[in-house]
Amino acid sequence: MSVADSLRALQERHQKEDEKRHRERELEDLRLRLARAEEHFRVLEAALQAREEREEPVKLEKHDDDVDYDPDEEVVRKERVEKYLRENQNTWKYSECDEDERTLLGAVPTYNGTGDVPALNGFVNKLEMAANRAGFNDEETLDLGVTRLMGQAAVIWQSHCRANPQGSPSRWRRWEDLKGALVAAYYPREHLQAATVKLMEVTQQSCGNNLKKHIETLNALYMELPVP
Repeated sequence: MSVADSLRALQERHQKEDEKRHRERELEDLRLRLARAEEHFRVLEAALQAREEREEPVKLEKHDDDVDYDPDEEVVRKERVEKYLRENQNTWKYSECDEDERTLLGAVPTYNGTGDVPALNGFVNKLEMAANRAGFNDEETLDLGVTRLMGQAAVIWQSHCRANPQGSPSRWRRWEDLKGALVAAYYPREHLQAATVKLMEVTQQSCGNNLKKHIETLNALYMELPVP
């Protein structure tokens, strides 16, 4: 073997070793993320169980004789969020956000409670990314989220308003409150349990000792868990 061949072989070996170390670090990072997700799952499962034991399921039905829910409040919230998206420099500070921020805010999808886990995760991820980019606080993010709800998902907010009118100490004031209710209502427990079982079963051996496939499988399972 010539000197050039030896050097080339040595470089290839070093490259493979570097790639292996990189994948091992990537796998370790993913394991940490999955561990946090599993802990989040256990907390969520306990909360769902406690809710079932403590109270009747919320009936997601609209009532024509609703006196506690104020539809004018929804108009105000919608107007506030629309102001965030305007370019008028003399109104809200959020109208001063750059074009990318306005694009993100305008791209937040509506959510009506259908589409299973991917739809809910996609809605939450896009809303939080846009709100974070625009510098919204918790209350403003809640406003944005409320205006994007439709159908049965919107009725969750309306039902909460009936039970907790303006001034009530139990009234939701943060986006996390609404997000928790959406997860509890639309993240099927059986899917949660199935994802956990898969996480416990998947190993590098079950992926044919293929580290890349193992990482891809864990990433796919991670995306099936509710947004923390």
